[in-house]
Amino acid sequence: MLHLIPTILTHTLARVYEWGINNKYRRDSWKEFTPEQAREDLTPAAMRHIDCFRDGEWLDPQTKLPHLILAIWNLTTLLWHCSREKKEIHAPESYFDAPPPQDIINKLKAQHI
Repeated sequence: MLHLIPTILTHTLARVYEWGINNKYRRDSWKEFTPEQAREDLTPAAMRHIDCFRDGEWLDPQTKLPHLILAIWNLTTLLWHCSREKKEIHAPESYFDAPPPQDIINKLKAQHI
């Protein structure tokens, strides 16, 4: 099913995770939010990035990444937390913590993303 997602989305989203690990946060620290913290912090953060985009600003000055992908990261992370809390994504529990498949990692490395 991953082939249905545009590669620009997966590649650019991976760069958000990479930027966070390399510049600001510990790996997987986003998983430490409680669902309440996720709602309180990530919703306004996503909206700030959307507002910047609507105001004509394409890139975030700090990360140099598009505001839209940063909003998507916030919403994706919020979805992850809310889905775990509500158990609404119909996938085995291990799905949430599984590392990405090695073939995807190899493709990203080959493309220097």
